[in-house]
Amino acid sequence: MSAPVLAIEGLCKRFGGLVVADSIALGVEAGTCHAVIGPNGAGKTTLVNQISGLLAPDSGTIRFAGRDVTALGAAARARLGLARTFQISSVIGGFTAAENIALALRARSGSALSPARDAADIAARTRRLLAEVGLEGMGSRLTAALSHGERRALELAVALALDPQLLVLDEPLAGMGREESRAMIDLLTGLKARTAMLLIEHDMDAVFRLADRVSVLVSGTVIASGPPEAIRTDAAVKAAYLGQEEAS
Repeated sequence: MSAPVLAIEGLCKRFGGLVVADSIALGVEAGTCHAVIGPNGAGKTTLVNQISGLLAPDSGTIRFAGRDVTALGAAARARLGLARTFQISSVIGGFTAAENIALALRARSGSALSPARDAADIAARTRRLLAEVGLEGMGSRLTAALSHGERRALELAVALALDPQLLVLDEPLAGMGREESRAMIDLLTGLKARTAMLLIEHDMDAVFRLADRVSVLVSGTVIASGPPEAIRTDAAVKAAYLGQEEAS
């Protein structure tokens, strides 16, 4: 069996007396989606900040694509193929949808400016990515003219421009309506064969439709990890989290 795309062992992080990551261990296999769920304040965003390189852990190791990246920053991890989306859409305002993607493609190639001979290739790849996320024909629109769901799709296209081995998705359905959520779930389902995913999400329908494995984080500790159906029926998980979600 090949090594997981992402492997975390003994990850610990505290802020003063507050423990936000307590010996966390989890892995993400190629071609799969691993969801991390838990109540607000459980430490999910702190976890993805450590995975993406925005926050250094106090102890533990993070291995990505077989390499120890614990000491690497976010930019270095992105160059290795670890891409992340955020709770709040992070596309560049004042740019068109196509310009956002083209900038990411140029950054991936190591240059902020593309030589003229590469302009056609950048344009073609940009059109393909727009079509892949359901934004075909919208490349000339400014990001401000896009709906919330369209901006989330654009953010995903920007992440895909990095040709990632792992997508870290921090609440990709946040703020979406029913139809936009359904479209995003369908899009992510289609992408699973292309890239592994670590999903942070409160929408339990999305989690149980997308995830091959689910870990439950409560107060910085993984209290359960396993296939979705095992998590759905776990008494401790219901008591700590799922029962609250179903009642809300």
